[in-house]
Amino acid sequence: MRQLFASLLVLFALSAAQASEVSEALFAKHRTSVFQIRLIDSSANKKKSLGSGFKVGEAGLVATNYHVISDSVYEKDRYRIEAVDDKNVHHTMTLRAVDVVHDLALLAFDKPQPEVPSLAINVQDMLQGESVFSLGNPHDIGMMIVAGEYNGLVKDSRYKRMIFSGNINSGMSGGPAINQNGEVVGINVASRGNGIGYLVPARHLSQLLEEFPQQAEQKLSEVAGKQLLADQEKFYSAVTASNWDMQDFADLTLPKELHTSIKCWGDSDEVKKRRYDASSMQCSNNSDYLFILGGRYTGFIEYRYKWSKQLDLNRFQLYSLVQDNNTFESYAFDEYEESWNKDEVTPYSCKTSFIESGGGRWRTVYCVRAYKIFPGLFDVGLLMTSVDHNDRNLSIEMTVAGISETSASQLTEKFIRGVTWKK
Repeated sequence: MRQLFASLLVLFALSAAQASEVSEALFAKHRTSVFQIRLIDSSANKKKSLGSGFKVGEAGLVATNYHVISDSVYEKDRYRIEAVDDKNVHHTMTLRAVDVVHDLALLAFDKPQPEVPSLAINVQDMLQGESVFSLGNPHDIGMMIVAGEYNGLVKDSRYKRMIFSGNINSGMSGGPAINQNGEVVGINVASRGNGIGYLVPARHLSQLLEEFPQQAEQKLSEVAGKQLLADQEKFYSAVTASNWDMQDFADLTLPKELHTSIKCWGDSDEVKKRRYDASSMQCSNNSDYLFILGGRYTGFIEYRYKWSKQLDLNRFQLYSLVQDNNTFESYAFDEYEESWNKDEVTPYSCKTSFIESGGGRWRTVYCVRAYKIFPGLFDVGLLMTSVDHNDRNLSIEMTVAGISETSASQLTEKFIRGVTWKK
């Protein structure tokens, strides 16, 4: 096995000198096919966002990330898109197709396009250690190429992005990641920091090119909404139908990780001077969120358990402590909430109930708001706190962003049934 591993390293890893030579050759040959993509606020005539893109396909379209130009999907009269080539010529572009789930978009030239070649796409699986070269325009300082290696796909993620051992800096989003043959194997999408980047696999771009003729005749905001709804329906139907991992937590058994993309962390407070014991567990798939526009994102699920047990508090003091931290207003995710405005989502509508479940009595608050820009999608909040134990309390906070009403009802009902007292 060690010999095989060593052979693979020899076969696919380039020496520093070889990598430099390959980088130089690839950059010289393909830089003309790569553009800086600018989203321009038409009224102010100022840049709203910057990214990269590249010419692809027989129709001579330009591929980029959806998040680079997303604002133009919903406010196309306010924004225009430009592609700047290596000769600093500005080309006005029109958005023609989107894949919001995989963060991709296709642009078309409004006027005769520059005579530069389209980059070929390679959708074949890669071996870990193969050399990859990322092109783009980081921080608006000029076109660059970054050498690195393919290091597999992100594990336990809904969206199987490629791990690239190279720095993908701001402004490189949407640029091509190519192999030694100059073929696109991925699209720059994000940085993990510390020399780690993420790429969208090229197969998703290939699929979007196939769908382009159909999308070109549709309203793209509606296309994006349908894509989001289909993605969440597939995900949450699978989550609800699966056998969940359960975990003992204090005096209860609770749902733990509902899906491989969801990770849980715990914390406890054992300070002796406190008049109560407290512990918590938080679970989320926040790394799998979907970008929509501006600072808005959706597609995540997060839930938190908070356990309190009195040491030197009476039942009324404990109840007061719990209630102060168990209102919908206190738990809502401030950053997430504040990023939305009234033109995009409705106010929350909440219903309070008292239920018997899992060997105990609970107060629940169930809140729903609708996306105005995506009919059929909702954000859902669930608060749940025990009310029949004098000396102990469990409070649960759950938020699901971007889900249908039916899926939300099925998910939260199963979740509530999964919370049971051991004694």
